[in-house]
Amino acid sequence: MVAGASIPSWSPVARSQSRSTPSTRFRRGERVERSSRTLGEVAEAWLERERGKKGPWDAPTRERYERVVRQQVLLSAGPTRRPLGETKLRDVTVDAVAVWSQGNERALAPSTAKLALIALSQISRFAGAAGLG
Repeated sequence: MVAGASIPSWSPVARSQSRSTPSTRFRRGERVERSSRTLGEVAEAWLERERGKKGPWDAPTRERYERVVRQQVLLSAGPTRRPLGETKLRDVTVDAVAVWSQGNERALAPSTAKLALIALSQISRFAGAAGLG
């Protein structure tokens, strides 16, 4: 590369430099603000996207995800447990997810508990990719 020459915007190098996720900014030594969003807020934003890796969801998939987010993330499976959706995204820990998942396994059908965990995984991935965490 010639000194002073610009990198074409279509190049992989330019695309990787333009990404501005928190982890990328952190690796570059830039200041990264911690999010004050709750898991529930991010879950609702994820639902609004209505799409996964393979494209837009069909109606039954959307309904299942909406139901599991509404009933297991935004609400609580037990009367004594605080809903996971009220937790600030920055405060969600592996231990908190494990306790939540174990509670779901005790209170829900196995397929519903598994779908709740899948949805939470996708919500977390969405938050990281969107730079919300």
